[in-house]
Amino acid sequence: MPFPPLPDEATLRRAVECAVRAPSIYNCQPWRWRASTSDGVDLFADPDRHLITTDPQGRDLLLSCGAALHHLTVALAVYGIPADIGQSPTPA
Repeated sequence: MPFPPLPDEATLRRAVECAVRAPSIYNCQPWRWRASTSDGVDLFADPDRHLITTDPQGRDLLLSCGAALHHLTVALAVYGIPADIGQSPTPA
């Protein structure tokens, strides 16, 4: 089944604006986003916002990014856009 076309820039912007409201460890929002109408949306853990003293293994950072990713998928679903989530680099 072919993938649907990517949404326009305004829709991507609104979806990411919803996603950044996700809860995060100590409300530090340890993520960065890159959105493109040709490549989709990328979510990155932001090492500059990693609270090393309270989260030395990065578990809370990962959970915070997961919450943001979930918020993005829900926001896209509101606009009728299915999310195809992949991990990079691939675990293999």
